[in-house]
Amino acid sequence: MSARKTSDPKPPVNLVVRALRQGFRRAGRAWSETGTVISTNEFTEEQLAAILAEKMLVVSSVDDETTR
Repeated sequence: MSARKTSDPKPPVNLVVRALRQGFRRAGRAWSETGTVISTNEFTEEQLAAILAEKMLVVSSVDDETTR
């Protein structure tokens, strides 16, 4: 896997990732049912794509979470 390039102009985005099953693993991490706040710059492009595509994970932006 290739790491994100430091010259990448995209600023980091904070996301909340919640697993539908406690301890579900994707992108080298175990995810909780209560949710974990992550920064997109912690992951490679491939890992982010896997997290976003995974049906066992619910992903929302931090802004979405704070308005609920």
